[in-house]
Parts: sequence; structure tokens; C-alpha cells
Amino acid sequence: RSVVTPSTEKVFLSLARAVHLHSGGLCVSQIGTGKLETIHEFSRCLGRPFFPFNCTRFLTHDVLCDIFKGLASTGAWVCFNGLNQLSASLLSILSQHLSSLLQAQQAGKSSVMIDTCEVPLNMDAGCFACLDSSVRVKPSNPENVLIFHSVASTLPQDLLVQFRAVSLVKPDNRFTMEVLLLSQGEKTCPLMYLNSIVARFPQCC
Repeated sequence: RSVVTPSTEKVFLSLARAVHLHSGGLCVSQIGTGKLETIHEFSRCLGRPFFPFNCTRFLTHDVLCDIFKGLASTGAWVCFNGLNQLSASLLSILSQHLSSLLQAQQAGKSSVMIDTCEVPLNMDAGCFACLDSSVRVKPSNPENVLIFHSVASTLPQDLLVQFRAVSLVKPDNRFTMEVLLLSQGEKTCPLMYLNSIVARFPQCC
């Protein structure tokens, strides 16, 4: 299990708000900050089945349709890792399917139309995405939607507005190591040894 830090709890609150409002959750941060693991841990806390998908060239139109059909009918959570790696055509298709799903949930419908197929709708379904970015979060558009300039040129606006954006910071290695040591039965650890472990911790991950 992942270590839940104070910053992780804030991310959980933002993602919980997105789920409550039937919106998508978008985690943006630098590489190695645990975006996917944070969403995975959040799904574990709520007891939701979670399925991550890496956005590669093997992700086709038919695969996207199957993902959203299964997502809508089973109430599972999915996460698209590296969303900005998809082509413009696939991003457009994903935006259409996600919009249909979220609008059906917000309207309280019992079914949703996915690619000319009517699928029974489970209200617990959730969609998340992860993006790698080194640019700070800045609200820039008139609708006060958070736009990440590093990915705004590759993601369509109609797709971004369907997500509630969350920015992750660098993980607290000291806090994480203290929790890991306590979980292994270590009650006391000299400060010198703890500093040495924290310094080597990124090399072990």
C-alpha cells in the first residue's frame, strides 16, 4: 500500500470532489511523483475496481469504445496514463465518449449511448488521467479552467474542461520512510541513520 501523506490527502479530497460531481480527475506533475499510484490508492480506499491504461500506439478506436462500454456497465474506474501521447483523432473520440458518460451520470440516466450501442449505466463509473508536466498550474482562460501550458497545445479544450485538475508535488521521502520503518516494527531510528536512508531512498525506488 502507498503511504498517505498530508499532500496526498489533499489530492484525495480534490479527486473525491470530482467523483461527487461526476467529473473526470486529471493529475498533472513531474515524472516520478506518483500520479498513477495516488489514484490507485484512492480507488482502494473507496473499494472501487481500478484499471490503468498506458496511452500508446496500441490504443485504437475499438479499444477505447470497449473501455468505455465496460466502464459504464461495471462501474469500474479507469486511468489513462500519458494522455497527451494519444493522437488528435483518438483524443476527439475519447472526449466524445467521456462527455456522453458524464452527461448521462449528471442527468441520472440508466443507460448511455457509446458508439451507437446503448449500454446500461452504473453511477459508480469514474474516469481519470495522468499527465507529465514541469510547468506550474495557471488559470488562464475566461472560464477559470486550469490549463497546463505544457500540454494545452496537445490536448483539445473540450477534453480538458471535463476534468478536475490536480497538481501533485514532490513526495515527502522523510515522512514516507518514517511510516515504512514504523510498519516494520522500528520504534526508534537515530536522526543520522534516517537522513542517510532518506538520501538513498530515491535510488531504491
